[in-house]
Amino acid sequence: MNPLLVSSLVCAALGFGSAWTWQGYRMDAYKLEQANERLAIEQSSRQQLAEAAAKVASAQDAARVAADRARADAARADRAAVGLRDTLSRSVLAAHTDLNACTTQVTTISELFTASTELSGRIAKEAGEWVNQAVTLQDAWPR
Repeated sequence: MNPLLVSSLVCAALGFGSAWTWQGYRMDAYKLEQANERLAIEQSSRQQLAEAAAKVASAQDAARVAADRARADAARADRAAVGLRDTLSRSVLAAHTDLNACTTQVTTISELFTASTELSGRIAKEAGEWVNQAVTLQDAWPR
């Protein structure tokens, strides 16, 4: 065989082998880069999901506390209304015996009912707002 042909075949084989090896390294590097990008995206997505879940949980806890506070305020207002009814009953009995006591009681009760009405209105408004926020949070919770 011709030495030039043999040396050309050897060079071609070495060139082919080198190119194949180099291409293999490049493909491995490319696959590794893609895998790292996928991992970074997955980690970022998990972190965002965890942060969103923490925010939702925090908001739900705050809404629960506010709802409990609104229930406690409503119960307190109810107890105050019962107390005012009892006071009104006593003032009606006192009105039968003394006109001055009747006038004093009526003035006091009128002031108390006015204050109670204003407070009840504020409590009802806040309770309605908390209910709306709780419904919004429940609707926003990922399913």
